[in-house]
Amino acid sequence: MLRRENQGRSVGEPRHRDHFFRVLEASRARVEGARERQRQRFEGTRLACNAEMGPGEMREYCPLGDGGRSLLRSAMQQLEMSARAFPHVLMLAHTRADLIGEGEITTAHLAEAIQYRPRRQM
Repeated sequence: MLRRENQGRSVGEPRHRDHFFRVLEASRARVEGARERQRQRFEGTRLACNAEMGPGEMREYCPLGDGGRSLLRSAMQQLEMSARAFPHVLMLAHTRADLIGEGEITTAHLAEAIQYRPRRQM
């Protein structure tokens, strides 16, 4: 493999390797923090993470305010989301809240989770 020198770096070497590893480490820390919050939340239950919640656990662990309920209701109607999408959006919103260290699901978390859902084909 031919290597040319380019401003003291070999061609093909990442220019921002240190930045990449800092971002990677910060992401890892957020994920580990989210996992720890979920472990604490589900301590003493059969659950280990948000993805394992059923309807009963969602009612207990994912309370929504009036704004959140209204947003979900509107999204289900306007985006023609199926009833099966509801728990997935709720779990994703809770995971997003865990990743940024917030204990409650906000309308911002729900809006972000909704935008990740695939839209139905017409």
